[in-house]
Amino acid sequence: MNNKENNGRKLSAPAKIIISVSIIILIILADRLSKNWIIANIALNDGFPVIKGFFNIVNVCNFGGAFSMFQNQKALFIAAGIFVPMLLLFLIKQKFDKIGFLISSSMIVGGAIGNLTDRLIYGYVIDFLQFGSFPVFNVADSFITVGVCILAICIIKEDTEKSKKENA
Repeated sequence: MNNKENNGRKLSAPAKIIISVSIIILIILADRLSKNWIIANIALNDGFPVIKGFFNIVNVCNFGGAFSMFQNQKALFIAAGIFVPMLLLFLIKQKFDKIGFLISSSMIVGGAIGNLTDRLIYGYVIDFLQFGSFPVFNVADSFITVGVCILAICIIKEDTEKSKKENA
């Protein structure tokens, strides 16, 4: 919702907090519940096909980052898992008045906290969604990825609007 869609008003601080915290909590719950189900029902390094040859539910440990890059860098990922959400929460509170920025940032924070929780509890992230030969991922990763894409679109849209105003 941009300012025109919001009758020219910015989102109030309480509204931003309610929206953001609600999204973050829902993402953390969805991530935690899905990972708990995986741990309880699928042996480590095992799984089953959902759509044969295309989509499997598996149980694997990811000691790296996104797409299993940077293996065994636990301290780096814990630090990033703390710093990134703190930065985004600051931006949500101080800067992000548009709903797209708020939602996308909250998605990234929720996903980051979900994976950070795994790293603190287990020392690795539980991944379980496997599509073809694409690296295995989880619910938190999905929200981080979608959040980053939405944030990028919002930034591009805002830059385009600023350029149009400057050139007008």
